[in-house]
Amino acid sequence: MSERETSGGLSYSRVGTGPAVVLVHGWCCDRTFLAPQQAHLAPTHTVVSLDLRGHGTSRWVDELACEITDFADDVAEVAADAGLSAPVVVGHSMGGLVALECAARGLASAAVLVDPAPMLDESGRAYFARSWPEVADDADGSWRRRFAERTMLATDRVRRVETLDGMARVHPSVAATSMRGMADYDAGAALEAVTVPLLVVSAAHPEDMRAVRGRCRHLMTGQAVGAGHFLQLEVPEQVNPMIDRFLALSLPPGGAPS
Repeated sequence: MSERETSGGLSYSRVGTGPAVVLVHGWCCDRTFLAPQQAHLAPTHTVVSLDLRGHGTSRWVDELACEITDFADDVAEVAADAGLSAPVVVGHSMGGLVALECAARGLASAAVLVDPAPMLDESGRAYFARSWPEVADDADGSWRRRFAERTMLATDRVRRVETLDGMARVHPSVAATSMRGMADYDAGAALEAVTVPLLVVSAAHPEDMRAVRGRCRHLMTGQAVGAGHFLQLEVPEQVNPMIDRFLALSLPPGGAPS
């Protein structure tokens, strides 16, 4: 595995050879949150995992723009730096919205949204819209710890403490502006613009996929059993085969170029 950094200060890792997949983490997380998918795909794919701006070891400056479209720009920057053309983009949570935006903009040959942040669920988006000012004041990370724990099932155990601690460490400004970005993102328009295969893999409490399917005719769906929001960590033995099957059905022989 090689560790790299773009000229714009985005950190990423690259491993494997073959069709290209870019992994995008969620809100207040980093690229280690998709480690099971990286390990699973690396024997057969070129896998690039990045830290979005303000997350992990990537750049951060005060007042950094953290809209979903900005994060999609990060994916495009990393893909260009790695020499990838229209890879498959797999995103978890907020990263699911980033993957959707990449698909809508023609930056991806296919996209996988792993328990994405609210797309058409107006109550969820409204919650983000009214909560981001609290997040801006969450200097000790306690708000984010409580929020993350509510997204988990009581039976979820994999990396539970590390997840809560990691999400609390992200700078409050980045956490708040990216939450506002999720609230403001027009996922409905993006879904209607998608012309490539799209898979949504949901956790225990999925968004209404009937509404999502009504906006995107290229949609496939799946749901994990017995796992909360961090299902890609908790039950990769369920999530990874769904990704495999989706790629086998959706991509031409040889897949997305490496």
